[in-house]
Amino acid sequence: MKSRLIKELRDLCRRYGIKPTGNAGYKTSYILTLMAFPFLALQQIKQDKGLKFPNFNPIQVISFAVEEMNSPTDEQAALIRITLAETARSLSLTA
Repeated sequence: MKSRLIKELRDLCRRYGIKPTGNAGYKTSYILTLMAFPFLALQQIKQDKGLKFPNFNPIQVISFAVEEMNSPTDEQAALIRITLAETARSLSLTA
């Protein structure tokens, strides 16, 4: 990461939706953030901040719902893929 330019590091942070630690004019602010965010995210889950692990009951309900939904046809899968691609494209235009 040390060989990357500040612009590249800034773009990575923007892609993941995280802000640099400290002064945004220094590479170390971006590098520190990019290296630390996975650990911090897992720590936050353990501390019951933000996302939480669901109990068994909700997982079982979701499992039943997925079973009832069945598998998509090729055409339905294609529609899902194009919808996801368009959504990702529109999100990247607004970022």
